Amino acid sequence: MADGICREDDNRGAGNKKLTKSKSGLRIIPINNTARSPFELKEPTWSPDKENPECSNGKCGQKFDFLKRRHHCRRCGQIFCAQCCQTRVMLPRMCFVDPVRQCFRCSDITNAENVFFNSSLKLLTNGAQFDVSSPERPVLCQTAVTSDHRFIRFEPTQGQAPPERVEVARILSTEVTQSTIEYAPGQTLPEAVVVLYRVPGSVEERQVRLSAGPHVNDWRLSANWIVALERALELVYEGRQPSQH
Repeated sequence: MADGICREDDNRGAGNKKLTKSKSGLRIIPINNTARSPFELKEPTWSPDKENPECSNGKCGQKFDFLKRRHHCRRCGQIFCAQCCQTRVMLPRMCFVDPVRQCFRCSDITNAENVFFNSSLKLLTNGAQFDVSSPERPVLCQTAVTSDHRFIRFEPTQGQAPPERVEVARILSTEVTQSTIEYAPGQTLPEAVVVLYRVPGSVEERQVRLSAGPHVNDWRLSANWIVALERALELVYEGRQPSQH
């Protein structure tokens, strides 16, 4: 059922993707900018060679000359020596086709994010059941992030009209309620989350509550889905901020 949620209308108005080449490498991006993933980061502006006589790693300070070449980190755009920018890592948030050169700091950040893309994001797109409460009505729904990562969609299990889908990029905040049941000594999982979001094309704010209540078919799966959503939104919020190194 979750697969059906992810496929239908995922790319409404998005068109196809295109292969493009920049100074940093080959990328596959949507033709329509409005179809970009909310997790996507813009390519950084490369720091000019003339303004960087030495490696940007303060612990290195290698001066550049004819033999010691400059190398740009594809994530932050800063200049490093070959030793301090030798790691090549997949960077899905910038849509690169192949692993790209990154400095030590950026490669650590990217590797941590790739754990999310390889596990938590799959959980979000596969979906989980929730009691979905909006101002209109509570409905038991199979809930999933669409395969283009742009929306949270709800498919009622009993054939009711579906609640309004939520655009991930327009989520403003969440409020998580923890369960009182410990699944391990001193450890609990979320039992509900309230999502505050803006309606597309408007400044109107609405909220929807997702509850892993007694009606869901797998309480632990639903709880872990909330955990994955919180991690996803950290990346979305980060992408709204100016990049810093």
